Amino acid sequence: MVNMKKLFLNNKYLYFTLALSFFLSSCLKDKGFDNGEYGTVNRNTEGQKWISIPLGAFKTNAIGVESRAAFQSIDLFPVSFDYKDPAATDITVTVQVNNDLVTAADPSIIILPPSAYNIPSNTLTVKAGERISDVLALSINTSTLDPSKKYGIGFSITGVSDPSIQMSSNLKNAVFVFTIKNKYDGIYRYSAEYDIPADRDPAWLRSFTYGFEVHLLTTGPRSVSFLNTAFNAGFIPLMVPGASGFGGTGMAIVFDENDKVISVTNPVPPDSRNRQVALNPSGNSRYDNATKTLYLDIIFTQNGFDPIPMRITMTFLRVRP
Repeated sequence: MVNMKKLFLNNKYLYFTLALSFFLSSCLKDKGFDNGEYGTVNRNTEGQKWISIPLGAFKTNAIGVESRAAFQSIDLFPVSFDYKDPAATDITVTVQVNNDLVTAADPSIIILPPSAYNIPSNTLTVKAGERISDVLALSINTSTLDPSKKYGIGFSITGVSDPSIQMSSNLKNAVFVFTIKNKYDGIYRYSAEYDIPADRDPAWLRSFTYGFEVHLLTTGPRSVSFLNTAFNAGFIPLMVPGASGFGGTGMAIVFDENDKVISVTNPVPPDSRNRQVALNPSGNSRYDNATKTLYLDIIFTQNGFDPIPMRITMTFLRVRP
């Protein structure tokens, strides 16, 4: 399982490098930056000192958070000291929650409820001799949040200990959007074996590795829906986007607290075109935490055909965006 607790590397200079690469694209709408007055140490600051949030360059910053009934620590952002020289002395920067930023960025995003998080400290420090501060941390408890929704929180720089340092007008704010993902969520490689009669289908269909990636999408703390990206991309004619190949929608998979699969269903009611899936009672459907692999033993039924046992293996490839 990917550890979602620490979403940024601890190497402070990585933040600075990323910030520089973005700043050098010259796409920010700030007259001072466009005129080369500030923004990176490689530009002419004309003796001015600036403090900024590098991630404020983006409209929103998306973070996938594991669904769990306990507080987990998330590293959000550092601040950057922009001047030709590193900080001569420690610089203390104060930030405050500003959720007006969330609404302005996207009114459909739900403000993260105060009861669901706490912020250990709202001050950041750029140490003497450095350019990047420590990281603002937030502890979040996702147990009361709806996995089908997105939650946001905004921050603004409100103070700097050194009055000679200015706050960058377009980089003093940042918005973070949380999507709740359980540990099964992700992008997978799909392979399957079918128990089918020799005269029913071609031999290659009895055991194959699928050519497209499949996605498992969080629908609850211990449930996911299956998305076949081939159908979603329209590679297979006449299928609605998001169809799974198991019917008109993705099959729903539910796990117990020990990662055993306790239910596999197709949410679409049966009709003349639809296919249905159900757990094979003699199988061993489960999720293996160590290898991030999902094993499904199911019975696949299509109108007009005998039920077909299927053994599916989904191997984790990477985290979904």
